[in-house]
Amino acid sequence: MGFTRVTKKGQVTIPKKLRDRLNIKEGDLVEVSLKGNYIIIKKAVRPTDRLLGLAEELRLKHNLSSVELVREMRTEDEEEI
Repeated sequence: MGFTRVTKKGQVTIPKKLRDRLNIKEGDLVEVSLKGNYIIIKKAVRPTDRLLGLAEELRLKHNLSSVELVREMRTEDEEEI
């Protein structure tokens, strides 16, 4: 996919083609992990983004507006109490 050099401080530059493909912009967080002999770098997903994605998925699945979805969830919570 591309080559990059390691600086004295251990920093690397993610090649532009890869940044563009993953929509990584200045200031974004990336997650770095190790898998065998490979360093894995992936765009970090904030927990709030995961929740928003889940809420949107539920909204579409049930064909409800966001307000209707929240009302339904509150009703279910009240019924459990």
